[in-house]
Amino acid sequence: MLQQWQTLKTQAEAGELRMDADVGASLAARCNVFLDRLQVMLRQTDSLAYLEGFGTLRSADTLRTKFAGKAVTDPDSAANRLKAAIDIVMLMKQTFELSARQVAETDESTSTALGNAGA
Repeated sequence: MLQQWQTLKTQAEAGELRMDADVGASLAARCNVFLDRLQVMLRQTDSLAYLEGFGTLRSADTLRTKFAGKAVTDPDSAANRLKAAIDIVMLMKQTFELSARQVAETDESTSTALGNAGA
C-alpha cells in the first residue's frame, strides 16, 4: 500500500493528480484525525512490553517473551504495524495536499494569464 501512495504522490507532484481544494483539505483533515488515533495506539503498545500473569514455569517465560515480541519488538509487531500505518497516512495527507495545491496553482496561473491577455 505504501508503494501505491508513493506513486500517487509522485503523480501529484508532477501535476497529473489533481483534486478540488475543499476535497483535498477535508481529506487531509481526516488524515490528521486518523494520525492522532494511530499515535495514541502506538504509545499504548509500550505498556504491552511488560506482561504479567503467566506464572513461573519456563514455558510461561517463553510465552511472555513471545507475546511481548508480538506487541513491540518483532518485525511484524503491533507497534511496527502501527508505525507503517502512520507512514502511509502521512503520505496520504501529503498527496491530498499536493493534489489540491496543483488545482489552486493552475487556477491562479490561468487567471493571471487571462488577466494579462485582456490588459
